[in-house]
Amino acid sequence: AGPPSRAPMARREPAALPPEPAEGCTLRVAVHGDGPEPARLERKFDADDDGAVVVRWLATQGHADCFGAWALSDATKFPERALDEADFKRATLQASGLWPSARLALRRRPTHRVTVRTARD
Repeated sequence: AGPPSRAPMARREPAALPPEPAEGCTLRVAVHGDGPEPARLERKFDADDDGAVVVRWLATQGHADCFGAWALSDATKFPERALDEADFKRATLQASGLWPSARLALRRRPTHRVTVRTARD
Protein backbone atom coordinates (compact mmCIF):
# COMPACT_ATOMS: atom_id res chain seq x y z
CA ALA A 1 0.00 0.00 0.00
CA GLY A 2 1.31 3.41 -0.99
CA PRO A 3 1.07 6.71 0.84
CA PRO A 4 -2.45 7.97 1.51
CA SER A 5 -3.82 10.09 -1.29
CA ARG A 6 -4.55 13.69 -0.56
CA ALA A 7 -7.54 15.52 -1.86
CA PRO A 8 -6.66 18.73 -3.66
CA MET A 9 -6.84 21.74 -1.38
CA ALA A 10 -9.62 24.16 -2.14
CA ARG A 11 -8.42 27.61 -3.08
CA ARG A 12 -9.41 30.26 -0.60
CA GLU A 13 -11.19 33.11 -2.27
CA PRO A 14 -10.38 36.50 -0.77
CA ALA A 15 -13.11 37.92 1.43
CA ALA A 16 -15.42 40.34 -0.32
CA LEU A 17 -14.69 44.02 0.00
CA PRO A 18 -17.11 46.12 2.00
CA PRO A 19 -18.99 48.64 -0.13
CA GLU A 20 -17.20 51.94 -0.67
CA PRO A 21 -18.73 54.50 1.71
CA ALA A 22 -20.00 57.81 0.35
CA GLU A 23 -17.87 59.55 2.97
CA GLY A 24 -14.86 58.18 4.75
CA CYS A 25 -11.13 57.85 4.69
CA THR A 26 -9.78 58.58 1.21
CA LEU A 27 -6.65 56.64 0.35
CA ARG A 28 -4.66 57.66 -2.69
CA VAL A 29 -2.10 55.12 -3.86
CA ALA A 30 0.73 55.88 -6.27
CA VAL A 31 1.98 52.66 -7.86
CA HIS A 32 5.56 53.16 -9.01
CA GLY A 33 6.03 50.49 -11.67
CA ASP A 34 8.09 50.40 -14.83
CA GLY A 35 6.68 53.51 -16.48
CA PRO A 36 7.91 57.05 -16.05
CA GLU A 37 4.78 58.12 -14.15
CA PRO A 38 3.16 56.21 -11.29
CA ALA A 39 -0.32 54.78 -11.76
CA ARG A 40 -2.83 56.48 -9.46
CA LEU A 41 -5.53 54.63 -7.53
CA GLU A 42 -8.09 56.09 -5.12
CA ARG A 43 -10.85 54.67 -2.91
CA LYS A 44 -12.75 55.60 0.23
CA PHE A 45 -12.73 53.36 3.33
CA ASP A 46 -14.38 53.49 6.74
CA ALA A 47 -12.07 54.64 9.54
CA ASP A 48 -12.57 51.30 11.29
CA ASP A 49 -11.63 49.21 8.23
CA ASP A 50 -8.34 47.46 8.82
CA GLY A 51 -5.37 47.38 6.50
CA ALA A 52 -6.35 43.89 5.34
CA VAL A 53 -9.30 45.49 3.51
CA VAL A 54 -6.87 47.85 1.75
CA VAL A 55 -4.62 44.92 0.79
CA ARG A 56 -7.64 43.04 -0.65
CA TRP A 57 -8.65 46.14 -2.59
CA LEU A 58 -5.12 46.50 -4.00
CA ALA A 59 -5.33 42.83 -5.07
CA THR A 60 -8.51 43.61 -7.05
CA GLN A 61 -6.53 46.35 -8.79
CA GLY A 62 -3.83 43.90 -9.88
CA HIS A 63 -1.41 44.47 -6.99
CA ALA A 64 -1.76 41.36 -4.83
CA ASP A 65 1.94 41.26 -3.91
CA CYS A 66 2.18 44.53 -1.99
CA PHE A 67 4.43 43.06 0.72
CA GLY A 68 6.50 40.59 -1.32
CA ALA A 69 8.31 41.98 -4.35
CA TRP A 70 6.68 45.35 -3.61
CA ALA A 71 6.83 47.64 -0.58
CA LEU A 72 3.83 49.60 0.70
CA SER A 73 4.59 52.90 2.44
CA ASP A 74 2.72 55.78 4.04
CA ALA A 75 3.70 58.71 1.80
CA THR A 76 1.48 61.29 3.51
CA LYS A 77 4.51 62.95 5.11
CA PHE A 78 8.17 63.05 4.15
CA PRO A 79 10.07 60.85 4.62
CA GLU A 80 7.86 57.93 3.66
CA ARG A 81 7.20 55.38 6.40
CA ALA A 82 7.35 51.71 5.42
CA LEU A 83 4.27 49.80 6.57
CA ASP A 84 4.82 46.52 8.39
CA GLU A 85 2.59 43.85 6.84
CA ALA A 86 1.32 42.24 10.06
CA ASP A 87 0.73 45.54 11.86
CA PHE A 88 -0.93 47.16 8.84
CA LYS A 89 -3.31 44.26 8.19
CA ARG A 90 -4.37 44.08 11.84
CA ALA A 91 -4.82 47.79 12.71
CA THR A 92 -7.68 50.04 11.68
CA LEU A 93 -6.92 52.87 9.27
CA GLN A 94 -7.59 55.37 12.04
CA ALA A 95 -5.20 53.60 14.43
CA SER A 96 -2.59 53.48 11.65
CA GLY A 97 -2.76 57.27 11.27
CA LEU A 98 -4.28 56.99 7.78
CA TRP A 99 -7.53 58.75 8.63
CA PRO A 100 -9.20 61.01 7.46
CA SER A 101 -7.04 60.75 4.34
CA ALA A 102 -3.62 59.49 3.36
CA ARG A 103 -1.27 58.90 0.47
CA LEU A 104 0.32 55.49 0.07
CA ALA A 105 3.16 54.51 -2.24
CA LEU A 106 3.62 51.06 -3.71
CA ARG A 107 7.16 50.53 -5.02
CA ARG A 108 9.07 47.55 -6.32
CA ARG A 109 11.59 46.36 -3.76
CA PRO A 110 15.12 46.89 -5.03
CA THR A 111 17.09 43.86 -5.96
CA HIS A 112 20.82 44.19 -5.52
CA ARG A 113 23.53 41.93 -6.75
CA VAL A 114 26.91 42.16 -5.17
CA THR A 115 29.95 40.85 -6.97
CA VAL A 116 33.11 40.43 -4.95
CA ARG A 117 36.32 40.27 -6.89
CA THR A 118 39.65 39.64 -5.35
CA ALA A 119 42.97 40.58 -6.84
CA ARG A 120 46.01 38.46 -6.41
CA ASP A 121 49.41 40.04 -6.18
